[in-house]
Amino acid sequence: MSENRFALIIANSEYQDPDLRKLLTPRLDAKELEEVLKDPEIGAFEVKVLLNEHSYKVNEEIEIFFHNRNPDDLLLLYFAGHGIKDEEGKLYFAVVNTRRKILSATSIPSDFVNRIMLRSMSRKKILLLDCCNSGAFGRGMVPMGVSGTAVITASDAMQYSWEVHDLKDEGRRSIFTSAIIEGLKTGNADLNGDGHISYEELYEYTHDRVLDETPLQKPEQWVFRLQGDIIIAKNPLWKPKPDTITSKSEGVERHATLRIFVSYSRRDAGDFAEAIRDHLTSFNNTVFTDTNSINGGEIWSDVIEDNISNCNIFVVIITHGALISQHVDKEVLQAKRDKKRIIPCVHRYVGVAHSKWGLEKIQGITFNNEYNLARELMNIIEQFKKKDGNKLA
Repeated sequence: MSENRFALIIANSEYQDPDLRKLLTPRLDAKELEEVLKDPEIGAFEVKVLLNEHSYKVNEEIEIFFHNRNPDDLLLLYFAGHGIKDEEGKLYFAVVNTRRKILSATSIPSDFVNRIMLRSMSRKKILLLDCCNSGAFGRGMVPMGVSGTAVITASDAMQYSWEVHDLKDEGRRSIFTSAIIEGLKTGNADLNGDGHISYEELYEYTHDRVLDETPLQKPEQWVFRLQGDIIIAKNPLWKPKPDTITSKSEGVERHATLRIFVSYSRRDAGDFAEAIRDHLTSFNNTVFTDTNSINGGEIWSDVIEDNISNCNIFVVIITHGALISQHVDKEVLQAKRDKKRIIPCVHRYVGVAHSKWGLEKIQGITFNNEYNLARELMNIIEQFKKKDGNKLA
């Protein structure tokens, strides 16, 4: 986690409007979340907290927070408090001076947050919303600008902790934020055990923990033009385990770095190939893709043939573009001829069209986004290692 990491925590427990009851949990949750995110052994974020501030101050701080950032900066925005929808279904975040009858002028409109986030130059932005009706935020988002945004909400667009006309039922401890803090602090959200907690892992962990507590609240997520997964934190309790393969013939253990060739069409699978490369190289594998593995002056067709011949595993991303690509066709046929371990990764819109190469009987992956693809691919590779790792080394 070498990039710059910034977090803005906005929590509201005090309200001037009598229709908005005082909340106990936002102040406590904000303090605990700040400690976890600031911890150099967990989040290593630079954190700023706004507690019970007026709407003009919060709006200003949000815009400053996302302005003038670098593409690789990781930005995390968290909000806890009352979430209110108007007659048109638009979501507003209530702050200390919010008045229920004039939301636009006294609260934080969700479409304002949406615009500011999507226009930021950072390509790695996380929004965590712990408020009622929070799912209405994601459904109102319009992808534009640089994007690179992931949103996790505590509930869907229609779930309430109170009646619309009487906002006085919210007082218990936040299940959603407690699950996030627990997952980060204990490392339990590191679902694949690689020592890092990704955005996707944190969502899956939080989603399951909340549903374990109550079936009446269902966290949701939205992703907009995000390139690869985002590492939110380190697992503070993780201890590295050497990735070893036992050679039955030699009776000794040796470190196994796999050589993986990724075949794909640039027409419609560039993001998928990049996600695979980033994910698999993080596990100390050598990954070949034609966008980063061919040096100037080399004959690219020779380099590709050599890398297929020398790879342990051949991955083919089967999209509509791949099915009409002569290059992919040639690469798959060579991999079959060389008897390589082939993993077909089929986009869900393609269906069984990969029978073009006779791969339909091979265990593979059906995917719909790069996060699902990268993680499922790593799971299959790990299965191969356990089953016949000595053949792959």
